[in-house]
Amino acid sequence: MDETHWPYIENMDAGGLRELMLQYGSEVWNLAFVLTKRRDLADDVSQDVFLAAYRKIDTFRGASSVRTWLLSIARNTAINRLRSAFLRRVTLMERIDDRAHDAGPSEITETTYERSRFSIDGLDYLGWEKKFLPLSSGTFFFDGVLGARGLIQSLMLPDRENAHPDVIKLSGTIIFTTGGEAYTTSDGIKVGLTQAEVIAKLGLPNARTKTQWSYRIGDNLRFHLLFESGKVRFISLTMTV
Repeated sequence: MDETHWPYIENMDAGGLRELMLQYGSEVWNLAFVLTKRRDLADDVSQDVFLAAYRKIDTFRGASSVRTWLLSIARNTAINRLRSAFLRRVTLMERIDDRAHDAGPSEITETTYERSRFSIDGLDYLGWEKKFLPLSSGTFFFDGVLGARGLIQSLMLPDRENAHPDVIKLSGTIIFTTGGEAYTTSDGIKVGLTQAEVIAKLGLPNARTKTQWSYRIGDNLRFHLLFESGKVRFISLTMTV
């Protein structure tokens, strides 16, 4: 079906949904995979996108192309998936008073680290938060952990339009998803490092589980590393008080 036939459609039958999936399925899946970097999540996101389109086709009024509309749904859905996979573990860990962890005493430290060592590209949480202030758009969600409304916003490096977000702000958490020379601490901590490399460059964490290491800034755990397959997958800064 040509896009000129889509504006102002109030409902869609199974044939229309099938045609929509055939025409845009690959692009939706590819964007979901770029954002989540996991095939299983890309499959789930793609399914959710077309189910949402099927149910909400009456909300499409032709202000943008069908492709743009679907990719916008895909982007928001994928970011929500990332939040579900990542932010809950960070927030819940902040709420555990005894800082329970799976590691033995020799695998954590009581060392008090200098605050400056956890700045990323020279900025702490408040510095990065200011970068999001000029943004006029975002996605609202209900945070089931905090029991409040939250806002998802994202930043990316220049010349990377339509790429996956490099930095995501989810209420009181800022998540860095991209490695390379950008988004690095003064010690060289960045996405993609192994656990051994993190220890060599920074030192042992103050608390840890099998997939998450956390470092204390002041009295609270504010710098977090999430691991996947033994390498840093996300870096997170949480709000200071």
